[in-house]
Amino acid sequence: MQWRRQGSAILRVVLLRDGRKGIAVLVGSNEKKQNSVVVFQRDNGEREIVAITDLLDVLSPEDIIDIYCTQERVFGKRAFAPLEIK
Repeated sequence: MQWRRQGSAILRVVLLRDGRKGIAVLVGSNEKKQNSVVVFQRDNGEREIVAITDLLDVLSPEDIIDIYCTQERVFGKRAFAPLEIK
């Protein structure tokens, strides 16, 4: 699962169990719901932005753990080993 940096955000592709594909975007610690979202591209070209916490039932357990740990390692205050993403 490859994360990449875009400005101050951390991004990676996620595939949901319902078949949708989106981009997980992390912009801060998990203290605020809007700091971790998935962005979907609709057929009409518009974007749909959904908080990760609203997608827990359609994300794989592996993705949930990876998203949470990456968010904590990059933006969090817990004793997780820091993660450098280029």
